[in-house]
Amino acid sequence: MPEDVDAQQFLTQIQNNPDTFFSRNTVYWMCAPSAAGGPSLSNFRVRRHDSQVEHYSSGMLGLFGGWTAGGHSYEVVPDGAGAAQGYFLPWKEDSGYSTVLEGQAGFFMNAMMDGCSFGCVAGPNNSVKVAHHNIQGADGGTDHQAMTGTLSAFGYRHSFARNDYRTLGNGQGYGFVTGVRIGGTWRIYAQAVYFAQGRERIASCRRLL
Repeated sequence: MPEDVDAQQFLTQIQNNPDTFFSRNTVYWMCAPSAAGGPSLSNFRVRRHDSQVEHYSSGMLGLFGGWTAGGHSYEVVPDGAGAAQGYFLPWKEDSGYSTVLEGQAGFFMNAMMDGCSFGCVAGPNNSVKVAHHNIQGADGGTDHQAMTGTLSAFGYRHSFARNDYRTLGNGQGYGFVTGVRIGGTWRIYAQAVYFAQGRERIASCRRLL
């Protein structure tokens, strides 16, 4: 059964060592296509799931490494009664959303991606502009090239595109993007995740900004 964890303690845990945290634990927010609402600044709560998360550990001199199950899967849920506050960026078919992360909160959550693309760019006064694009192609799926093009055209210098994660797990990979503010500066992390043998596997984790 999922276990609720204190949102502020969760945020503090990430801020203490974000590189290690995101390399071993998945963090995501699931939401349906946005019918009317847009980006928001909301309190949130956190559920830690029972499932183990695997990350790749290299062996001595980088040889004979393998998957290590030592992480957890955290689901973030917007909730006015939550102990911490963050920015939330939703999605909608054939649409794009963007918002500016400033100093009102120390956490950012992008909607879980299974075909969309994400972009970000640094702004003035330690702000960051983030975007979530969904462009449908003629085949009914999302168009990787079109989304890469729109993110570039709008000036997003760093991106986590559809093909960075969707090709994993026989085309069933997922993209998780999370941001955390440390010492007044935003850090944005992207995780490419797929399922194997009943577990989540972090195939790659990189800092976008």
